[in-house]
Amino acid sequence: MADPDLDGLFAYSQRIPSAVSFADPELEDTPIIHCNQAFTDLTGYDLDAAVGRNCRFLQVPETDADARAQLRKDVSSHTESVHALLNRRADGTLFNNLVYITPITLGANRTLLMGCQYAFNRLTTDTDVSRQIAARRQNAEDAMALAKVLDRRITQLVSRNEVLAQNAFLLARSYLVREGARRAASKRLRIT
Repeated sequence: MADPDLDGLFAYSQRIPSAVSFADPELEDTPIIHCNQAFTDLTGYDLDAAVGRNCRFLQVPETDADARAQLRKDVSSHTESVHALLNRRADGTLFNNLVYITPITLGANRTLLMGCQYAFNRLTTDTDVSRQIAARRQNAEDAMALAKVLDRRITQLVSRNEVLAQNAFLLARSYLVREGARRAASKRLRIT
């Protein structure tokens, strides 16, 4: 049976230029239940390859263990958060992925986790791993601060029509977090 809330949300996600995935925390292992075309463009995994899998399938053994542990904790508690992770695309190339996760409430008793993913710099041959990790964490902190400011502003605008307000919220947050992360990464890592 089709769910109009999900159908509308998923259709809307296709118009978002950022990579977006939705996971269901009520299902075992919190699998992806939908991803948009931008997710496919970023990762190389299409809807059929991603649905039914936990997003950790993008991780590699070199992905920071502390970041993975914090991500697991935030997913299990449905906590809004930002994480910088080393991931692998379908073609095998590695990329630094800034992942923003937020719970989305649909109706009175349904919550999904939305993840927005951003490749924020290219891997380099720099052997100073601690500097790269510090830059990734700072990018995540900058993106989280931007998201909190946006949350406060959007909360003030929420009206009777919650669906329209939530769509505006998703689009604005997606754009601002992406742009903030891109600017922070460019500034700190001197990437243009």
